[in-house]
Amino acid sequence: MKYKFSNKKITMAIIAATFISSIFVACSAKSSSNSVKTDKVQIVDMTNRSVKIPADVKNVLSINPPTTMMTYMLAPDKLMGWNFKMTGKYMPDKYKKLPIVGGWYGTTKGDYEKYMALKPDVIIEGGRTNAQSVDIIKRDAEEDQQKLGGIPVVGATDTVTFVNFPNYIKFMGKVLGENQQAERLISFYNKVINQTKSVAATIQDNQKVKVYYAQGSKGLQTAPAQSMHTQPIDICGGVNVAQVALDKMGMVEVSSEQVLKWDPDVIIATDASFYKGVYSDPVWQGIKAVKNHKVYLVPNDPFNWYDRSPSVNMILGIPWTAKILYPDKFQNIDLNGLIKEFYSNFYHYKLTDSDVNALLNNQ
Repeated sequence: MKYKFSNKKITMAIIAATFISSIFVACSAKSSSNSVKTDKVQIVDMTNRSVKIPADVKNVLSINPPTTMMTYMLAPDKLMGWNFKMTGKYMPDKYKKLPIVGGWYGTTKGDYEKYMALKPDVIIEGGRTNAQSVDIIKRDAEEDQQKLGGIPVVGATDTVTFVNFPNYIKFMGKVLGENQQAERLISFYNKVINQTKSVAATIQDNQKVKVYYAQGSKGLQTAPAQSMHTQPIDICGGVNVAQVALDKMGMVEVSSEQVLKWDPDVIIATDASFYKGVYSDPVWQGIKAVKNHKVYLVPNDPFNWYDRSPSVNMILGIPWTAKILYPDKFQNIDLNGLIKEFYSNFYHYKLTDSDVNALLNNQ
């Protein structure tokens, strides 16, 4: 017996088969997508903890400003929020407007529930105080992990120690899946440090510039030579006049009489109100740096080049400090070129010549 099929039946059969096939392909694609999303890899973090993280990290929060800055520099589109409000001009609006999630650093305490609600793939713990020992960061990471449930917490060390930045940068590049960008930052770091150290090593003791690091609105808080806050001064061959004991926050209170006794050649300031008033304040008029107009305000947009928080943002503070302390000896450094390169590659903002001039002249 022969069966006859009408053209209409054949067409309907083809449509049905196509529909079933498309469902199968879509389901397979969705299954494949979910499989990729849930794939995990095991890493050993910088505190020697074994942690399973997604193979393809897409969304990241950090508990501390140093590791938040690093995430922004290496993978800005993966950063979910800031520890504090971003101000200033030299950051694209789409990043500046990311939510404020708080964190744990200094005396600031965050909210674990807020972090969990955002559902990041990974949370980075980079140390909450000046005590940057591996054991303390490991303890903090383990405490975070208990509070944050199934969201993996990765511990990062060396976040504020300049000489150890390459290890830290490389590790963060691995976690974020941004190895190439990490290598680019390490290359910039090496260029800056090699240019600076080769010249600084030739400066005789009797030629070294005495520097006072002024913090606070009155300029009477400082960070002594052992502090992480003043590493650029040491690296560039300056002499930090504050040879005093270090407190737990890396700062000490001093008197104007003490600063007058130290009589620094240069003052590097972090507070704009102090900087604006120092030349007219009678308290400071007897100091050599003020007499010779050698007071400089650290650029602070979008991040301070020295401090608050001291981390990879200090890299650009090295050539800036070198040119301030020894302009004749560091003529080989193209500061404007380095600033443009750093902002373009790591702050994701292209500066004009007038932008650079404004940064350097505190406008």
